[in-house]
Amino acid sequence: MLSLDALGIYKEEPGSQKLPFPFSMFYPDRGNFLAFIGNLRSRKYMIEATRGFKKGSSFQIQAGVAPEWAKGAAWSDHSSFWKFGYPGIMVTDTGGFRSPCHTTKEDTMEKLNFEAMSRIVIGMHTSAVHLTSLRK
Repeated sequence: MLSLDALGIYKEEPGSQKLPFPFSMFYPDRGNFLAFIGNLRSRKYMIEATRGFKKGSSFQIQAGVAPEWAKGAAWSDHSSFWKFGYPGIMVTDTGGFRSPCHTTKEDTMEKLNFEAMSRIVIGMHTSAVHLTSLRK
């Protein structure tokens, strides 16, 4: 399962990404990347999803396996699949760790980076095609 969640906020300024510990030790403090987040059961699919993404887009991505209890790891629809033993990956701009407006009335269209999202759409297309090719 691929859950695309919060895909529009991208910033180059240092400090525009504020991840919780211990993730803040390993991932950038600039909100200029797309994150692929999975649990251990989803690891092999996450590797393949990112491999496929890179075939179609040079947009910066970060990928990681997180325990299901880690803050933010289960903040989307993929977590329902995890609960029943299915692999699931959240693909996100990391929402609330990047934008103070996330899920508020100030979360408006003019804050979105459409150039970045167009590059992400192309990458997600090649990711999906790559994932489906693995089943043949």
